[in-house]
Amino acid sequence: MSQLPPLTDLWVFAEHANGVVPDAILEALGAARKLVDEARAGGRVVVVALGP
Repeated sequence: MSQLPPLTDLWVFAEHANGVVPDAILEALGAARKLVDEARAGGRVVVVALGP
């Protein structure tokens, strides 16, 4: 089993019909960033997916 490279960042792709990202999505992205930072500090991998 091959090892995956270390987690380096959170990639964000946000799309909304009128070009404005709602506050709730921005808050969720902030929470996702916190999870990624905590996982990185603990040497863990976390996958966060948000969608309709």
